[in-house]
Amino acid sequence: MKIYPREEIYGRFEAPSDRERTHNAIILGSIAKGKTYIVRPLICSDTMQTISCVKKLGAKVKIKNDLIEIRGVKGYKRNSYRMDCGNSSATMRMMCGVVAGAGISAVLTAGKHLSAKNMKDVKIPLEKMGATVALTDYTVPPVWVDGAPLHSVEVETDSTNAQIKSAILYAGVCGKANISITETEKTDNYAETLLKEMGANIVIDDDKITLNGGEIKGITTYIGGDTDSAYVLLALGILLGCVTVKNVVLHPSRIYLIEILRRMGADIRITDKKLLCGDLIGDITAYKSKLRATHVTEAEAKKIADNIPILAVLMGLAEGESMIVVGNGDGEIRREEYVMNMLNSIGGKCNSFGDGIRIVGVDKYSGGNIKTYGDHRIALSSVVALMASNLGGEIDDTDCIAISFPKFFETLNGSTVGVIGSTKAADMTCRIHKYILEKLNLPVYGTMRIRSAEGPTRKFYTEFREYRGYSVFSPYRNDAYRYAVKYAGGAKVLKTTNALVGGRAYSFEGAAAISALRFIGEDVAFKKVLVIGIGPVARSVIYHFSNAKANVYVYNPDQRPVYDIAKKMKYNVGVVGGLSGEYEIIVNAMSLKDISENNIDLGKVNMQGVKALLDVSSLSERTNLIETALSCGVKVIDGSSIAFFSAYLTDSACFGKNNSENDAFYMYNDYLRESEL
Repeated sequence: MKIYPREEIYGRFEAPSDRERTHNAIILGSIAKGKTYIVRPLICSDTMQTISCVKKLGAKVKIKNDLIEIRGVKGYKRNSYRMDCGNSSATMRMMCGVVAGAGISAVLTAGKHLSAKNMKDVKIPLEKMGATVALTDYTVPPVWVDGAPLHSVEVETDSTNAQIKSAILYAGVCGKANISITETEKTDNYAETLLKEMGANIVIDDDKITLNGGEIKGITTYIGGDTDSAYVLLALGILLGCVTVKNVVLHPSRIYLIEILRRMGADIRITDKKLLCGDLIGDITAYKSKLRATHVTEAEAKKIADNIPILAVLMGLAEGESMIVVGNGDGEIRREEYVMNMLNSIGGKCNSFGDGIRIVGVDKYSGGNIKTYGDHRIALSSVVALMASNLGGEIDDTDCIAISFPKFFETLNGSTVGVIGSTKAADMTCRIHKYILEKLNLPVYGTMRIRSAEGPTRKFYTEFREYRGYSVFSPYRNDAYRYAVKYAGGAKVLKTTNALVGGRAYSFEGAAAISALRFIGEDVAFKKVLVIGIGPVARSVIYHFSNAKANVYVYNPDQRPVYDIAKKMKYNVGVVGGLSGEYEIIVNAMSLKDISENNIDLGKVNMQGVKALLDVSSLSERTNLIETALSCGVKVIDGSSIAFFSAYLTDSACFGKNNSENDAFYMYNDYLRESEL
């Protein structure tokens, strides 16, 4: 898949539901009495493996949109089961606990990636409880588990993986055994929290968990946003703008990476914290930050094992030399070679030093082609790296992203308004979209400024077909118009567009110019208007002003295209050969470059009787024309005003909002006031 570079990204998004919590809720629902309802679960390949396993044991499972309904197993049959865990280590470890406690026998098989993972960490405590757990080559899957009457045990675990603790607890519940677990490394407490919600006799005292095994009952539980997936979106904010991810799980073990990123200088803030079904969730916002290098110890690396790829991408753009010590490897941290290849293939500087990797920061990734090895974390991190690169590049496999973030591109693009262009106006418009979309109080939104390193191509537009819509700037306007499926209003007449929404081309700039004039108390109806220029903006102004019953006159050094446009107008449009006539409104829609190349002297514009000047060529700066107008007491509007009202019309069309000029005026007033602060 081709990934093009982004210049800026702003947005408010929702991460997918937490994968580990979904696994836990499915398994506990399967061993609970009655029905369990899981609200907003993550439905992905891994969690579907868990559902497949619990169904083989006799659980009844129904999936309805954002809800899973589970009726627990009424009685385990003493069969020999065979369960395919795919590449889900959570499924395998936790199901080992269920099988051990249920007193049944099962072979748990694995996919390619899971088959290489060390499973001794779950074998040792379950055998201490009385079950038999056999591993291939004493280390890896397939796993054979033979359950037995379990005896009460005290277990001390130093694992940073909460799946081990869950497996022990679920064995205790199924086997009605008394379990005491002491954690030397504090891990995510979701399993014990959910057990307590379901009526288990469990006591949680700091680092010690005591469970008196017995019956649990089905409940309704809500799954918060996945922190690991949120980091991918937050990385885009750190590198390219500002991103908020809503309703993310905030357990200390899950947000440890935030402390490392803050150490690197990242501006990350957590707001709107709340408890939901015993889980602390909140919104996390990451702002564009200048990063500095840091060293990550082996103990820290174990805590953030799944996040090492995205951390490495950020380290690759930090000032100085960063190090991540991963140790000799325990089966959980095996991505360092993938990480090195990813960074080095796109212009980063990464090498190994025995027990870890060393990353020297560069100013910007150049871009290139990346191999993911089927690893979803590498794939997601690659997308971020290429978006922040100069040229973008190809990723060999993005299908694997569905393992943890099934709707990643839909999340990123489906609520996003793109700004296609590299001009100063495009830059300003991207920030205006951010402001307007926030004011519209949309639950999720995004805006991105996009630049095609390869120039205007059909392939470029193909990547963004899932966007809500676009504001389009030079040099992409012609291609945007050509690839539109339908045309609205002036776009079809003028054969140009500045906005695409759902494949439909619009020309909003002329309407935006009318709103900008009305904002300062000037209407165009029946006014004598001079339009200078015949470019895309000028044509849109001519079209909308003419339809608004203005008396439009156009000046352009080459008069042929003016006559062509005049013929297409519903109302008469005049063609003039100079700037000295008397007008009530003047619109300069000619760029400073064209003015210079054609040796046009705007000092010859007659300001006598002029009520308003709109100078599209300026963006919040004073041109000579504006200075002249101000000295004559003329009301002045610059191009930023058109940019705002045009963006408002685009956003209203994109999100199906009724565009109200009064609402736009209130919003623009606030925008001007806040811009001055």
